[in-house]
Amino acid sequence: MERYLEKEYMIKALKFYNIKKIDKILSLLEIVHQDEQLHNLIVKFHHLLYIDKTDHYKKIKKYDNDERNVKELNPIIILTGYIIHLQNMMRRNFDLYQMEKQINVIYTILMKKIITFDDLQWSARLIRGNLIELGVLQYEVMHYIPPFLEEHASKKLIKIHIPKSSQLNDIEVQNSLEQIDKVLARYYPELPPEELIYYTESWLLSPELLEILPEDSNIIKFQKHFEIIGLRENATDFIKFIINNEERKNTILQAKIKGYLEQDRKLHLGTGMLIRNQKANNRI
Repeated sequence: MERYLEKEYMIKALKFYNIKKIDKILSLLEIVHQDEQLHNLIVKFHHLLYIDKTDHYKKIKKYDNDERNVKELNPIIILTGYIIHLQNMMRRNFDLYQMEKQINVIYTILMKKIITFDDLQWSARLIRGNLIELGVLQYEVMHYIPPFLEEHASKKLIKIHIPKSSQLNDIEVQNSLEQIDKVLARYYPELPPEELIYYTESWLLSPELLEILPEDSNIIKFQKHFEIIGLRENATDFIKFIINNEERKNTILQAKIKGYLEQDRKLHLGTGMLIRNQKANNRI
């Protein structure tokens, strides 16, 4: 049996992520030990999420809708990566701030009533040692080239993520962008700063927002940090992050997006590359 599916390993993983209620996890583990198909599924996920250097894990998103409801085993899948996570944090010399942030994120995920495929993906970014947080933004060191950025294959790509809770205060965004080269050099010394390309893909770069929000809004100011290089139609993220977001309930943005959806108008995700010279000044 793989070491990461042994009971002793799982208990150490639970302790590492500060999970005190262990009975349910150990019961799930026992089910896995008795079912070869489930065992093999977890081994497959462990490899794709934590070992494989491609994005092939995205091809098995249908797992979320599996008729056997095996997604109940998602906590086990996350916990199997605990040693890899610890080793990567030590290898990267993450400071206490980064380590606590990462452990707290995975703790929060593990405490959710339902852990989704998206939660697995996010946990994997942390466990692989590819994601750090700096102020109001998060930065992922990419190890594969998205199709829309193939022309930059010779460069080192850093994907910018925006935490759901971030208010995107423009000064805080500026501070994060201005410091990130130096912070990445500390944790990832193999990345030459002059070869880094920062990009993001988000509903926040939607051109429709220019019709909805005033120019001095934080979202529009955030957009101006990026050169938009691509758009793809997508209403799902607007439903997830605006319509179904209690924090945006009864806001102008929510009302306007509802209006778009009711009129069957198109909404887009934008892909944008960071305008590098904006990291050195405040010309937004």
